Amino acid sequence: MPEELRYWDRVGFLVTKEQAEDVATRMNTATGKQLDEDIEEYVQATIDLNEVMVEIEVLFNNPPVDEIMLSDANQAIIDMMQFEKGKKQFILDRKADGMEIAKAKEAYEFEKARMVRVALDLPEPVDEEE
Repeated sequence: MPEELRYWDRVGFLVTKEQAEDVATRMNTATGKQLDEDIEEYVQATIDLNEVMVEIEVLFNNPPVDEIMLSDANQAIIDMMQFEKGKKQFILDRKADGMEIAKAKEAYEFEKARMVRVALDLPEPVDEEE
């Protein structure tokens, strides 16, 4: 059964619950400034992690707002997020197959580049060895 997706307005794209929670934990460590329109100044940005987690629960405990038609671009983003999350396992699997760790990391980067190329409909790279 495919994971449920919800459009999360805070980040501007479709996410699974697991991805939303992952993004939320990263928000807790983010630093930066945001515009306080009341005083027309940039002030230190603050994120209430509990508020964000409640927002995620509400998002996923309610039915989707509309029927979701996932665009190719959005699906590519989700696929890349899943691939990135599985980096360690990808490398360990290659290592278990007898590949040296440096080569396994290289294989990971090659696969990631291939996925991006396919998502962006870019041509295969040309070897400059002629």
